[in-house]
Amino acid sequence: MLKHLAFIHISPDTTAKELRQTRPFLLQAIIAVASPSTDQKMARGKELKQILAHATVTENQSSLDLLLGLLTYITWGWDTFLTKSATLSRLIMLAISIVGNLRLNKPLPKDVHMIGPLTPGFADGRRKCEVDDSVQHHLEGLRAISSNKECLSDEGFGLQIRLQLLAQRTVHLREQQEANYPAATPPPYFFYLNALRGQLQELKASISPRLEPQNILMAQVHYVDLCINEIGHTANSDAPLVTTAPCDSYNNPTGGLKRLECLWGSLNAIRSWLDIFFSMSPSELPGFALPFWVQQTRCIVTLYRLSTLENPAWDLKSVRETVDLLPVIDRTAEMIEQAGHEQGGQAKDDIVLQVARLVRMIRIQAATKIAPMLGGGEPSWRYSNVAPGTGIDAMALT
Repeated sequence: MLKHLAFIHISPDTTAKELRQTRPFLLQAIIAVASPSTDQKMARGKELKQILAHATVTENQSSLDLLLGLLTYITWGWDTFLTKSATLSRLIMLAISIVGNLRLNKPLPKDVHMIGPLTPGFADGRRKCEVDDSVQHHLEGLRAISSNKECLSDEGFGLQIRLQLLAQRTVHLREQQEANYPAATPPPYFFYLNALRGQLQELKASISPRLEPQNILMAQVHYVDLCINEIGHTANSDAPLVTTAPCDSYNNPTGGLKRLECLWGSLNAIRSWLDIFFSMSPSELPGFALPFWVQQTRCIVTLYRLSTLENPAWDLKSVRETVDLLPVIDRTAEMIEQAGHEQGGQAKDDIVLQVARLVRMIRIQAATKIAPMLGGGEPSWRYSNVAPGTGIDAMALT
């Protein structure tokens, strides 16, 4: 599990007794996420959150042990599926709060030993105003992690962070575009595409073959490529795909052909991501970290939108020839179900099998939408003999 997002190094010779003495909350989080049964996961997860709430809210505590345990539960706890509630965002905000209280997001001031005792609360107020000062500290820390050649997990983790930062930058640009420009006004963000693609290629070239997990890193590269292409045009955008303006040509960076290029770039990035996903062994899936499943969900939802985008300039037949949505969903569900059975999951409430059922629900909605586009019948192709429509109610994709 840890190799997929190595934010902490635990020596192979570390015993549970040693962890209980030095990192008791982290040990409890590890036990919670590694519990084989859903009932145990729920019970231990609930107990873990009760301890966390008492320590951070009632006792106003912050420690590395609490932070590492919390990050472990966020990453592998499957909390959203276990509780059927949106507690994940609160847990993430709590982790950010602990980071701030521990001042891990900035270097300590030289006179911290005087400021604290003399002016209680001063550091908390100052902390909110030091965003710019913390950027350099973050970059220095990232460089230190990435340059640690003695620990391959550190080097790989540093690359994961850099890729995620690039993805977040693209999302921020896209959100600005959607907020500041009406559908009829072409935004200038096309000018960023080449620069962002250049940064992505540099990061891709820096991935050494010796780094593990290689497949997770390469999948993240394709995910960031998808994010970059969505700056140009998203599948659910209200902006016109092709306009009739005389200057609207490929040479004009805001032209319709450039938007089409971005949509095809998104589709090809999804195909590359899925190629990696389907090359993996189902036994690996339960150990994947939360960011991987976020990527997988984003790819499926975006593929759904690209496969159902009705626009004269968008060739749905070519889309299906590039990546067929329904067989992709079939095979995804098969892999997740196989993973659940391989780890002994049989009960209806098994968490991995719950995810597989959710994928089946998505398939029903997708097939309902696609069937009219294919002349009223569902396509006959399939990766295997998985039957469509497993009796589960349809779920809308938004």
